[in-house]
Amino acid sequence: MKEELKKYAWRKFRRYPKTKEITELREELWSMMCDKFDDCVAEGADEKDAARQAKELMNDCTAAVRDVEVNSSMGALRRMLVGLLTFSAAFMLALTCVYLFLSLVTLKSFDKTWMLIVAGSFVYVVYVAVKLYNYARHFGFSGLTRVAFGGVFLSLVPLLYVLPSLAANVLFDTNIWGKSWLIVPLLAAIWLTADMMLFAHGTKAFWWEFAALGFLVTTVIFLAFSVFTGAWNVSWLVYVLYLVIVAFAIYFAELRKRRA
Repeated sequence: MKEELKKYAWRKFRRYPKTKEITELREELWSMMCDKFDDCVAEGADEKDAARQAKELMNDCTAAVRDVEVNSSMGALRRMLVGLLTFSAAFMLALTCVYLFLSLVTLKSFDKTWMLIVAGSFVYVVYVAVKLYNYARHFGFSGLTRVAFGGVFLSLVPLLYVLPSLAANVLFDTNIWGKSWLIVPLLAAIWLTADMMLFAHGTKAFWWEFAALGFLVTTVIFLAFSVFTGAWNVSWLVYVLYLVIVAFAIYFAELRKRRA
């Protein structure tokens, strides 16, 4: 019965952010519910009636929960915003100083040093995406956490694809745009793999993401092989191979399920 009380308390706190203060209050209220349950049972009440009286404690503490929620959430949000603004100011100031020193003192030219500003901006975008992910995970927002996790990989596209290609073109007069874009589907495959490992729950969700992951990996292989060899008329067969693998995987999974 106490396990049922625990599930009840956890359900009541499901919509609140998972801050330290909220978690401590949840544990305290659950402990009070257990004590109330034991007292009622000791007085002769049956377990069902004792559980009902213990659950009533949660209704009496709604105001306290809301006060703790507002204080802890606003405090955490305020600290995050102050930290983000402080880092942003320091980062932009340092980036500007390095840019001016490199342009005026070292190279004595502004011809190509603007690349430093571009690189710094891309790094800053990745930092903001990571902060947003940490914020969503800190407050226990599962949907926002998953979206922000994808946003981190999306922010890596300018840093790992656009920046190297742009630098090769500007600094070394080399055009690698025709092949460097392969990093984008590769990042997508890595993201979907990590997303499936962290967030996919249940058999149906796993199979959907497994199929999507296989399609992305197959696309990466197809594009890489075609771009580097030029064999576009043959490389499409990897999709046939992918469908065969998926079919066998589903068949053996279903066969194992039936035997179990």
